[in-house]
Amino acid sequence: MRRRDFITTGAALLAARFASPTAAFAQDAYPSGQIRLVVPYPPGGVVDVVGRGWGDRIKQSLGGIYVDNIAGGGGTIGAAMIARTKADGHNLLFGETSCLIISPALMKNPPYDPTKDFTPVSMIATTSTSIVVHPSVPAKTLKEFLTYARENQAKLSYGSAGVGTVTHLAGELFKQ
Repeated sequence: MRRRDFITTGAALLAARFASPTAAFAQDAYPSGQIRLVVPYPPGGVVDVVGRGWGDRIKQSLGGIYVDNIAGGGGTIGAAMIARTKADGHNLLFGETSCLIISPALMKNPPYDPTKDFTPVSMIATTSTSIVVHPSVPAKTLKEFLTYARENQAKLSYGSAGVGTVTHLAGELFKQ
Protein backbone atom coordinates (compact mmCIF):
# COMPACT_ATOMS: atom_id res chain seq x y z
CA MET A 1 0.00 0.00 0.00
CA ARG A 2 1.37 3.41 -0.89
CA ARG A 3 1.97 5.89 1.93
CA ARG A 4 -0.52 8.40 0.45
CA ASP A 5 -3.28 5.72 0.29
CA PHE A 6 -2.52 4.65 3.86
CA ILE A 7 -2.80 8.22 5.17
CA THR A 8 -5.96 8.92 3.16
CA THR A 9 -7.64 5.74 4.38
CA GLY A 10 -6.63 6.42 7.97
CA ALA A 11 -7.91 10.00 7.81
CA ALA A 12 -11.23 8.83 6.32
CA LEU A 13 -11.69 6.23 9.06
CA LEU A 14 -10.84 8.76 11.76
CA ALA A 15 -13.25 11.33 10.30
CA ALA A 16 -16.01 8.72 10.10
CA ARG A 17 -15.45 7.80 13.75
CA PHE A 18 -15.79 11.36 15.00
CA ALA A 19 -18.57 12.32 12.55
CA SER A 20 -20.82 9.73 14.16
CA PRO A 21 -20.54 9.98 17.94
CA THR A 22 -23.27 7.37 18.38
CA ALA A 23 -21.46 4.72 16.36
CA ALA A 24 -21.38 1.39 18.15
CA PHE A 25 -18.32 -0.69 17.41
CA ALA A 26 -19.12 -3.60 19.75
CA GLN A 27 -22.42 -4.68 18.22
CA ASP A 28 -23.36 -8.32 17.80
CA ALA A 29 -23.27 -9.64 14.27
CA TYR A 30 -26.61 -9.50 12.48
CA PRO A 31 -28.73 -11.45 12.85
CA SER A 32 -28.49 -12.21 16.53
CA GLY A 33 -31.40 -14.65 16.29
CA GLN A 34 -33.81 -16.18 13.80
CA ILE A 35 -35.38 -13.93 11.20
CA ARG A 36 -39.15 -14.16 10.88
CA LEU A 37 -40.44 -13.43 7.39
CA VAL A 38 -44.16 -12.72 7.53
CA VAL A 39 -45.99 -13.46 4.30
CA PRO A 40 -49.44 -11.89 4.72
CA TYR A 41 -51.17 -14.47 2.51
CA PRO A 42 -51.92 -18.19 2.73
CA PRO A 43 -49.34 -20.79 1.68
CA GLY A 44 -49.20 -21.64 -2.01
CA GLY A 45 -49.97 -18.26 -3.54
CA VAL A 46 -47.61 -16.13 -5.59
CA VAL A 47 -46.44 -13.98 -2.67
CA ASP A 48 -45.81 -17.09 -0.55
CA VAL A 49 -43.87 -18.88 -3.28
CA VAL A 50 -41.67 -15.85 -3.97
CA GLY A 51 -41.21 -15.17 -0.24
CA ARG A 52 -40.17 -18.75 0.48
CA GLY A 53 -37.78 -18.73 -2.48
CA TRP A 54 -36.18 -15.52 -1.21
CA GLY A 55 -36.01 -16.95 2.31
CA ASP A 56 -34.25 -20.08 1.08
CA ARG A 57 -31.65 -18.02 -0.76
CA ILE A 58 -31.05 -15.59 2.10
CA LYS A 59 -30.49 -18.49 4.53
CA GLN A 60 -27.19 -19.12 2.79
CA SER A 61 -25.78 -15.80 3.99
CA LEU A 62 -27.78 -15.00 7.14
CA GLY A 63 -28.65 -18.38 8.58
CA GLY A 64 -31.91 -18.93 10.48
CA ILE A 65 -34.98 -17.60 8.69
CA TYR A 66 -38.50 -18.95 8.74
CA VAL A 67 -41.65 -18.03 6.86
CA ASP A 68 -44.77 -17.26 8.89
CA ASN A 69 -47.98 -17.04 6.85
CA ILE A 70 -50.41 -14.66 8.56
CA ALA A 71 -53.23 -14.39 6.05
CA GLY A 72 -56.43 -12.40 5.89
CA GLY A 73 -57.85 -9.04 5.00
CA GLY A 74 -56.04 -8.75 1.67
CA GLY A 75 -52.72 -8.88 3.50
CA THR A 76 -53.63 -6.31 6.16
CA ILE A 77 -53.68 -8.73 9.12
CA GLY A 78 -50.07 -9.84 8.65
CA ALA A 79 -48.93 -6.32 7.77
CA ALA A 80 -50.64 -4.86 10.87
CA MET A 81 -48.99 -7.48 13.05
CA ILE A 82 -45.53 -6.54 11.74
CA ALA A 83 -46.34 -2.82 12.11
CA ARG A 84 -46.93 -3.44 15.84
CA THR A 85 -43.80 -5.60 16.26
CA LYS A 86 -40.54 -4.17 17.61
CA ALA A 87 -38.42 -2.87 14.73
CA ASP A 88 -35.35 -4.98 15.40
CA GLY A 89 -34.59 -6.24 11.90
CA HIS A 90 -35.62 -9.77 12.85
CA ASN A 91 -39.30 -9.43 11.90
CA LEU A 92 -39.75 -8.71 8.21
CA LEU A 93 -42.87 -8.24 6.10
CA PHE A 94 -42.88 -9.70 2.61
CA GLY A 95 -45.28 -7.00 1.49
CA GLU A 96 -46.60 -6.12 -1.91
CA THR A 97 -48.96 -3.74 -3.68
CA SER A 98 -52.19 -5.04 -2.14
CA CYS A 99 -51.23 -4.82 1.52
CA LEU A 100 -49.00 -1.75 1.26
CA ILE A 101 -50.96 0.44 -1.16
CA ILE A 102 -54.42 -0.76 -2.14
CA SER A 103 -55.86 -2.03 1.15
CA PRO A 104 -54.79 0.97 3.26
CA ALA A 105 -56.14 3.31 0.58
CA LEU A 106 -59.52 1.55 0.56
CA MET A 107 -59.93 1.40 4.34
CA LYS A 108 -61.51 4.17 6.40
CA ASN A 109 -59.20 3.49 9.37
CA PRO A 110 -56.30 1.29 8.21
CA PRO A 111 -54.50 -0.53 11.06
CA TYR A 112 -51.12 0.83 9.88
CA ASP A 113 -49.57 3.61 7.85
CA PRO A 114 -47.42 2.05 5.13
CA THR A 115 -45.22 5.13 4.82
CA LYS A 116 -44.57 5.51 8.56
CA ASP A 117 -44.73 1.95 9.89
CA PHE A 118 -42.44 0.28 7.35
CA THR A 119 -39.02 0.95 5.89
CA PRO A 120 -38.57 -0.38 2.35
CA VAL A 121 -35.54 -2.60 2.01
CA SER A 122 -35.62 -3.94 -1.54
CA MET A 123 -37.89 -4.86 -4.39
CA ILE A 124 -37.55 -8.62 -4.78
CA ALA A 125 -39.85 -9.41 -7.71
CA THR A 126 -42.44 -8.14 -10.13
CA THR A 127 -45.41 -10.15 -11.30
CA SER A 128 -48.03 -9.94 -13.99
CA THR A 129 -51.69 -10.78 -14.10
CA SER A 130 -53.05 -13.20 -16.68
CA ILE A 131 -56.44 -14.21 -17.97
CA VAL A 132 -56.94 -17.94 -18.34
CA VAL A 133 -60.14 -19.81 -19.09
CA HIS A 134 -61.33 -23.37 -18.70
CA PRO A 135 -61.02 -25.42 -21.90
CA SER A 136 -64.83 -25.68 -22.06
CA VAL A 137 -65.09 -21.92 -22.70
CA PRO A 138 -65.34 -21.48 -26.48
CA ALA A 139 -62.71 -18.74 -26.70
CA LYS A 140 -59.12 -19.00 -27.89
CA THR A 141 -58.26 -15.29 -28.09
CA LEU A 142 -58.97 -12.26 -25.92
CA LYS A 143 -61.30 -10.87 -28.59
CA GLU A 144 -63.28 -14.15 -28.66
CA PHE A 145 -63.44 -14.19 -24.86
CA LEU A 146 -64.74 -10.60 -24.70
CA THR A 147 -67.49 -11.47 -27.16
CA TYR A 148 -68.39 -14.60 -25.18
CA ALA A 149 -68.29 -12.68 -21.86
CA ARG A 150 -70.65 -9.97 -23.10
CA GLU A 151 -73.16 -12.61 -24.21
CA ASN A 152 -72.81 -14.86 -21.11
CA GLN A 153 -72.20 -12.55 -18.14
CA ALA A 154 -74.29 -14.64 -15.73
CA LYS A 155 -72.26 -17.80 -16.49
CA LEU A 156 -68.83 -16.32 -15.72
CA SER A 157 -66.90 -15.71 -12.53
CA TYR A 158 -63.25 -15.18 -11.69
CA GLY A 159 -60.87 -15.98 -8.88
CA SER A 160 -58.69 -13.52 -7.02
CA ALA A 161 -56.38 -13.40 -4.01
CA GLY A 162 -59.08 -11.62 -2.00
CA VAL A 163 -61.05 -8.40 -1.70
CA GLY A 164 -58.90 -5.34 -2.31
CA THR A 165 -56.02 -7.22 -3.89
CA VAL A 166 -54.47 -6.45 -7.24
CA THR A 167 -56.11 -9.49 -8.82
CA HIS A 168 -59.53 -8.49 -7.43
CA LEU A 169 -59.25 -4.95 -8.75
CA ALA A 170 -57.91 -6.19 -12.09
CA GLY A 171 -60.91 -8.54 -12.37
CA GLU A 172 -63.36 -5.76 -11.58
CA LEU A 173 -61.68 -3.42 -14.05
CA PHE A 174 -61.77 -6.13 -16.70
CA LYS A 175 -65.52 -6.63 -16.07
CA GLN A 176 -66.12 -2.95 -16.80
